[in-house]
Amino acid sequence: MPPVNRYTAQNPCPICKGHPALPQGQGIRCTGFISQDGRWARCSREQYAGSLALDERTTPPSYLHRLTGLCACGVRHGK
Repeated sequence: MPPVNRYTAQNPCPICKGHPALPQGQGIRCTGFISQDGRWARCSREQYAGSLALDERTTPPSYLHRLTGLCACGVRHGK
């Protein structure tokens, strides 16, 4: 299994711009991660999910966003 690319202050979530080092309890942290190929981002913030389903198989639970083309959340995040 390839290593997980967790978000950091230098490389925040491309969906919500959050990362785990932000303060807790303010609704701004993101504890998701990005795929090895850079085509998918997992974001833990529900307010950016649109119609995406919460994937509780990940730790922490997250929403899977497509970074190329139109994402199922209704936003075009990248190219």
